[in-house]
Amino acid sequence: MFVFLSAKLHGKINESTYRAAALVELLHTATLVHDDVVDESLERRGFFL
Repeated sequence: MFVFLSAKLHGKINESTYRAAALVELLHTATLVHDDVVDESLERRGFFL
């Protein structure tokens, strides 16, 4: 959402905006998975994986 809001503030939303938003979301998911692996966690926020 922040990518879209930032893009709208500085012009219009285009193909690059969607690509950037998807990349940010993939990075976010990867960091969550990495944290679970490093911590050897079997649950996140009270829910089992």
